[in-house]
Amino acid sequence: MVEEISTLTSEINSLREERDSLNQKAKRWLEKKRELLRQIGELRREAQSHRGCRDEVNRLVKELKQKLEGLRAEAAKEWKLYAEIKQEAEKLRLTVPTSERKARKVFEDLEWKIQTTPFSHEEEKMLVEKIRELEAQIAVHNRRGEKVKRLKEILRKAEDLKCEGKRIRTELVEKARESQVHHEKMMKALKAVDELVEKASEAQQKFLEAKGKADELHGRLLEVLAKRKELENNLRRLNENYSAQRLKKALEAREDKGRLAEEKLKRGEKITFEEFQILLSKGNLNQKDASP
Repeated sequence: MVEEISTLTSEINSLREERDSLNQKAKRWLEKKRELLRQIGELRREAQSHRGCRDEVNRLVKELKQKLEGLRAEAAKEWKLYAEIKQEAEKLRLTVPTSERKARKVFEDLEWKIQTTPFSHEEEKMLVEKIRELEAQIAVHNRRGEKVKRLKEILRKAEDLKCEGKRIRTELVEKARESQVHHEKMMKALKAVDELVEKASEAQQKFLEAKGKADELHGRLLEVLAKRKELENNLRRLNENYSAQRLKKALEAREDKGRLAEEKLKRGEKITFEEFQILLSKGNLNQKDASP
């Protein structure tokens, strides 16, 4: 039984050591999983941030595209108006036989001539008629001049629209590039999340395996401890019974020796010192028998 208890003690020490080692292993896997989950959380927040930035940039891109479309529509409208006014100006130019400069020069010369030179009634009438024709031509030239002025204004506006469109297109390219950068960083973070999730799942599995084995060993350890305790209790009871029997036998032997010593004394025989002590302890010695 003692040998069996010793064997169980060795097994208990071995089980406890192996269980503690597995618990430490499980703890390391759990800590690794928690660290991976922390990294996953950071990466998900990073991905979310890039998604928000990308979506905001895409919103701006959409607005810029709408502005660009508006500019194109406005530019097309202005160019259409330009073509119409240019055609009107060209028609006005064809209605007059002389250029504006020449018409004004002739008009001024005739006015001066009428004021400084005497003419007959018929001549003066012809000159006045000529001046009226020139005035009509100059009026047409004035109307054409307004058209030309309007054409220049349209050209300036068209140039402004062109510059604004170029600026928007440049900004569009920059924003599209910025959106792409955020998208790539988001996808990179999400890819890293997937990889870490797989590692965290593996760490969880390793943790459960180690913890499961540790729990099994702990259960086995409790069984062996209980078995050893049972054996120790049995051994203690055996020892107690053995001691009680030895004591009983010793007392019986003492009683026997005491009886023999009393018989010796009755016969007048000498007793041993041990017999003397037994009789003395029992109070069976008188004054005369007080020495061995």
